[in-house]
Amino acid sequence: MKIEVLYFDSCPSHERLPPWLRDLASKHAAELEQRHIETLEQAEEARFLGSPSVRINGVDVEPGAGQRTDFGMKCRLYRSAEGQSGYRLKRGSKARCAWRRVRCPRWAAAPSRSCPSS
Repeated sequence: MKIEVLYFDSCPSHERLPPWLRDLASKHAAELEQRHIETLEQAEEARFLGSPSVRINGVDVEPGAGQRTDFGMKCRLYRSAEGQSGYRLKRGSKARCAWRRVRCPRWAAAPSRSCPSS
């Protein structure tokens, strides 16, 4: 398993990602890679939707992100029940659900198992 965090230097949210992301990688013996994006060309090549972006096994944590084409050097916001933030990726979030989809596709397919919509 591999967790990637894509970011650019001036991103205030990159440094504030919750510690559980590192803990999640450690707990599941996953590789945690931080990818520094420096140019618009790198952003387009990496399909970078903003900083920070989190991917699990190459798949963005937000459903539907694979169809987006608005790549660039910009801040990225994540929505949660508490509002939007560039770093609120926590338990019960899209990141946690993405991890479960990768680890156990049957979990994601169960009708009673849904990820938060916010």
